[in-house]
Amino acid sequence: MTTDAYVQAYVIQVAPEVPGRVVRVPVREGEQVKAGALLFELDARPFAHKVAFLEARLIEVKQQVKQLGADLATARADQERAEADTNFAGAVFSQEKQIFKTESTTERPLPGGAAETPGQSGNVAGGGPEGQARRGSAGGSHRQRARADRRRYKHSWPRPS
Repeated sequence: MTTDAYVQAYVIQVAPEVPGRVVRVPVREGEQVKAGALLFELDARPFAHKVAFLEARLIEVKQQVKQLGADLATARADQERAEADTNFAGAVFSQEKQIFKTESTTERPLPGGAAETPGQSGNVAGGGPEGQARRGSAGGSHRQRARADRRRYKHSWPRPS
């Protein structure tokens, strides 16, 4: 035997890419291992819990996306309905403006189903001289009825220019 022999060893630090508690070490200190061999095993419970949490969150977010899609469809339908109402109101306004300019009258249904006709009595045509002119019972002409209508509705619409 010789007294001047040297032993050389390489020490390599090994660390996992994720933090966790080591639950099993299948190799012993000083044992030779091959590349790819299992050196230690981490506790999988925290990771399983995190995966379950993220899967539940994914389901929740998918449901929110579906709800937002339904809300968007409702909003688009409301917008289309509002645009149609606006177009209809514009058309009615144009007709009424033309009728007003020519001092004519119209027989339009009133809100609530009552119709405005020259032969009706009561609240629709009024009880005073305007109502009589409106109904035609005072011998009023079409022009007189139109004027009575304009007086009656003078506060409803601005006079078109």
